[in-house]
Amino acid sequence: MSLIEEQAQFSTNHETGGIIGGLGSVREDRIVISHASGCGPAAVQSATFFSRDTAYCQRIIDEWASHSSGRIDYLGEWHKHLEDDPKPSLTDLQTLTGIARGPDYHVFTAILLIIGNSNSRSSLRVFLIDNKGRCASVHWQLWDEKLNT
Repeated sequence: MSLIEEQAQFSTNHETGGIIGGLGSVREDRIVISHASGCGPAAVQSATFFSRDTAYCQRIIDEWASHSSGRIDYLGEWHKHLEDDPKPSLTDLQTLTGIARGPDYHVFTAILLIIGNSNSRSSLRVFLIDNKGRCASVHWQLWDEKLNT
């Protein structure tokens, strides 16, 4: 969460983002997002568009998997919108539907985290987008490992 907030704060006039990884799946009805990346050096960023550096993010996923003996895997994407109450755009829905359908990803439902203009977790919204293009907003909770909550 701190990486996402930090990256969002540096992007005052353009979108940014990256990938998220962790444990579990939507099918298991329990997901723990434990990792997030930045966008990478070849990312495309503007006030209304963001596209991550795919090669950079693939290397990050490979590192997460390697260091966790395959337990940490890709779960979805995160990015910033320059609005107070962020929602997925049509492009977001099409991209995440393609990911959920794609044979190169290990998800049938992709997670999309969108952080808003405040750059804080209070503006973070979580969406599930399945391989049929259905999108649902879901409640999320910050888990503090030290407190085990």
